[in-house]
Amino acid sequence: MERFSIAIMLCALAGASFAADTTTMPLADVAQHAVDQSKLTSPGSTPFHLKAEIVETTNPNSDHKGEVEEYWVSPEKWRRTISSPGFSQTLIVNGDQVSEEDKGDYFPWWLNDLVTAIFDPCRCWTV
Repeated sequence: MERFSIAIMLCALAGASFAADTTTMPLADVAQHAVDQSKLTSPGSTPFHLKAEIVETTNPNSDHKGEVEEYWVSPEKWRRTISSPGFSQTLIVNGDQVSEEDKGDYFPWWLNDLVTAIFDPCRCWTV
């Protein structure tokens, strides 16, 4: 069900990419254009602040929940905070300087997959 939700999100994001005139582009270029348009964090993209709440809707009391917040200026300047019951992370990128603070034993796969789906949806399908 989780992959189905992500697929719907990808289709919605990719659909917006076809607003450009793609009628004379080769199919491979149209596909690449859709990929480029679906990423929030592509070079040259508009800076943003995103806050997402992750919950398991069928079981709101599950430990599979968390919050993700990102302030993004460019691929070289951003800050992401992830909070969940068993793990939290603050990641700050400022040019060549990277600061990472983790709390918890490990970054759960389910949470890593969802964070990847938010910020780089195409990457989560190639893994």
